[in-house]
Parts: sequence; C-alpha cells; structure tokens
Amino acid sequence: MKIRILIITFLMSAYLTVNLFAQGKIFLIKDNLTYLEYKDTTLNVSKTKAYQLTKLWIAKTFNSSGAVTDLDDPNSGTLIVKYLFDTKTVTKSVASDEPLTVFSFIKATMQIDIRDNKIRIRTSDLEQAIALDNKNDNKRNYQLVNDAIQRLMSKGQTIESISSMDLYKTLIDTVNTQSKSLTDFIKESVKDDF
Repeated sequence: MKIRILIITFLMSAYLTVNLFAQGKIFLIKDNLTYLEYKDTTLNVSKTKAYQLTKLWIAKTFNSSGAVTDLDDPNSGTLIVKYLFDTKTVTKSVASDEPLTVFSFIKATMQIDIRDNKIRIRTSDLEQAIALDNKNDNKRNYQLVNDAIQRLMSKGQTIESISSMDLYKTLIDTVNTQSKSLTDFIKESVKDDF
C-alpha cells in the first residue's frame, strides 16, 4: 500500500511539474539564458497557414511586422521578433492605503517556431523597466531579468521561488498573455476562414 501511495505521489508530482513547465509558469534556463516557453499543440492548422497568420498577428500587434522581425524563415517555420510593450497595473501602496500605479515596460525577443498543428514561443532577452507612481512614491527601476535571476540563484534562490515572486509572476503572466493572444488569433482566424 505504501509503495502505491509513493508511486501515485511521484506520478502526480511529475505530472504537475511537467504541466507547470508546459504552461510557461516558470522561467527555464539553458546555457545561462533565462527564457519563458509557451506551447500549444492544438492549433489544427497547417504550418503554412499558421505561419501566414502569425505574420498577420505580428503586423497587427506591433503596427509593422518589418520593424520588429529579425528572422523570417517560412521553410523552417521560424520567426524571431524583438519587441517592446508596456502594461499598467493599479494596486495599493505598501506604505499607505492610497492607490499605486505600476507601469512596466518590457523589452524581449520572441522566437516563434511553427509546425503543422503546433507552435512553440520562446521569449528571452527580457528587460524590464518599472515605474511606481503615486503622491508619495516616484521610483524607477530597471533590470535585465536574466542577470537578476542569475544573481538571485547565486544567493541560493531556486528558479521556482524566483518565478513565484510578485514582480516575476506579473512578468510571466504578461509574456504568457502575449503568447496566448497569438495562438488565440490563429485559432479564431481558422474558425472564420471561408
């Protein structure tokens, strides 16, 4: 009985870990490069069609696909996009009950790999500039996310604990939202295809 419970516990733990990584809720590190990965294997569309729709999404999202696209290789199904986007969140200040507006500007490189029925989006070279703005607090903060994570890991933090910090959870959620908007766009466009 104990062996069954241990095996079930191990399998559940392995499933949760794989699921956590698959959903891009945690930073991944390879060759000292920190990145986020988002995968969708349920596109139900050919590589060619998904590639065309991805280029259309880039043009609509960034107002110009040429300005942000570094690599455009339809044969391999790979696009590399460098972009900058901003977010605005209103929360409560730690120091007072007054509202605190947090502006976050994120610069990143997005590698989009497309195959029949699936897509993988790897976001790396993350840079984040944060501005806190309220009556009592006017701070600016800038960080290279890769460097900050490497620094925290050298101090004994695990990648899981770093990924669960509020600052990084917001960054991960923002990048995942961006990636999910691409896959949703492809799926909706295929539905509307006539």
